[in-house]
Amino acid sequence: MAILELLKGVASQHLMYTAGLWALLALIPLILVYLIRPKPKKQTIPALMFLMKESAKSDRKSFLRRFIRDPLFLFQILVLVAFAIAIAKPYMTVAEDVLVEKTAIVVDASASSQLEIDGKTRFGRAIDIAKENAGSNNAVIVISSVPELIADEVDLSKARDELNHIKPRDTPTSIFDSIIFASNYVNEKDKVVVISDFIETGTQKDFNAAKSILESKGIIVQFINLRQQESRKAENIGIVDLDVKEEQVSVQIKNYNDRNETVRLEMEGVNLTTDEITIEPKAVEVVNFPTQPALSKFSIRPAQWSDDFPLDNEIYISAPAAESVPLLLIANTVSRHLSTALEVIGTVDVERGTPPKVPEVNHQIIMINNINKDLVLPGTMKSIRKKVDEGAALIVVAQPDLFSIDFEGLLPVERADNSGPVFIEHEVWVTPTYETTITEDINFGMVKKYLRVVPVNGATTLASTTNNVSMIVMKSYGKGMVAYFGMMDDHSNFKEDIYYPVFWKRLFDTAIKKQDLSELNFKTGRLVNLLVKQKIVSPFGSVNAETIMLSHQGIYRGQEKNFVANLINEEESDLNGDEPEKKLGVFEEGATKMEKVPFELTRHFLIGLLALVFMELLWIKFRGDL
Repeated sequence: MAILELLKGVASQHLMYTAGLWALLALIPLILVYLIRPKPKKQTIPALMFLMKESAKSDRKSFLRRFIRDPLFLFQILVLVAFAIAIAKPYMTVAEDVLVEKTAIVVDASASSQLEIDGKTRFGRAIDIAKENAGSNNAVIVISSVPELIADEVDLSKARDELNHIKPRDTPTSIFDSIIFASNYVNEKDKVVVISDFIETGTQKDFNAAKSILESKGIIVQFINLRQQESRKAENIGIVDLDVKEEQVSVQIKNYNDRNETVRLEMEGVNLTTDEITIEPKAVEVVNFPTQPALSKFSIRPAQWSDDFPLDNEIYISAPAAESVPLLLIANTVSRHLSTALEVIGTVDVERGTPPKVPEVNHQIIMINNINKDLVLPGTMKSIRKKVDEGAALIVVAQPDLFSIDFEGLLPVERADNSGPVFIEHEVWVTPTYETTITEDINFGMVKKYLRVVPVNGATTLASTTNNVSMIVMKSYGKGMVAYFGMMDDHSNFKEDIYYPVFWKRLFDTAIKKQDLSELNFKTGRLVNLLVKQKIVSPFGSVNAETIMLSHQGIYRGQEKNFVANLINEEESDLNGDEPEKKLGVFEEGATKMEKVPFELTRHFLIGLLALVFMELLWIKFRGDL
């Protein structure tokens, strides 16, 4: 009984369906067939009687020997045993990754991978580990602000070659998205190996959830944490935020270390109020300095030690060049408030024209305000229309006899009712109706008297009265644009607001297509649409494209504008990230070990069974029975 129990235990450890062993009973009829032989008919032949008696004695001794020496009998026994074992579904336990047919290698190439400790970067270690984990069939995926497929369906040699050519990016990290992305390139029982510092900065989603999603599909997911292989914690002081305004730049610098740190401040072409600051542990200090025209660079330098992460020690700043734009003001009388506003706006160079005497129209901005229609020469409006068609901007300020002046079809508004009164005398508020940088945060106040107008086809109303009369209207004309300003200074209190000159400056900047600062200063990891295909000289080389991914920090020089990209990411600069225990299920002991799984051998036994049957047929043929 003990032997039977032992055999039963062994069978259950290697067979999925032990009842299949009942097929071994087929050996009984096989043996019986060999035992039951036709009884020979004996005849007495005197000459042979002695020999037959000796032969009988020999037959009794070689009974079992004939069984053993008969190859056909052995073949048939093996066939039946193999058949029975195949029915019982034999298996062996193997590591889970033995069954993997394809491996997706997901390598962290985000900004934090450039951290260098012990003479090697996290990215360098990630590449070495990726090469060790590559299989016979691979997909290679890079983690940055968005996942990137580097190669698919490549063998071990090609995968390692592709890994050698990958360079780190200067972007945030999107681990969750990259794991989900990898699932598109593997199937059930395949493997995804994620090699990262697991500092998720590109999204608020938990990468553990992505791991669970893949495992629910039967995909093996292995996490390899690069931070666990470092001999010490990273030390860093970095620029974590940037706010660029027209007059001033504000920079936030954070000390991630556990002690006070002193850093030197450097700015190209600017004498800073202080060139050195001390920052307390885990604290942030703000540094302000004047905005410089065009391109500039601000840097911090640790005073007494070497920073583990120099990428966030410098930023680039882009602002429009400080050039005055020629503006022609055509007016017979100019209000004091408008005159003062034009004087304080430093971006325009105002030239005055008093009808009928108007200088040659070759200015980028033309402004018409309070003109005497009887003194305007016929050729003046024609010259203005030609200049606008070529790309200039015309700004028309409302006046009582506006519709009696021939603007050569340039006016972006028309009378709301030709039979009704031109003027409305009713005190109403003026509010923005279309949110733009021109009207942002501006309180236009109230008007007491205004023209009853509506925009023409194709024009856009930026502000209107509460009774729906357009006050600020813009329209494209040829290569230029025309704007209408309906708040006359004599009948509006907007002229007394501190934003009055700000509005005019914004309108002038829009008129000359001056780039907004937010369109010149970006964060890395963003996809920028340039609207037209053009050559761009970037930190990673020259490209011809309509859209470009800002994967590297630095200056991007386009045909129409120069813009910059900076990391400025507080989470990405936090190189030590969360403590391991805060990321449940990732860094637990044994989390990256492969589980043991059953590997069914039925197919292999069936192949062996067919081979034995074939050998049996060959033997029968060889001895002449076929």
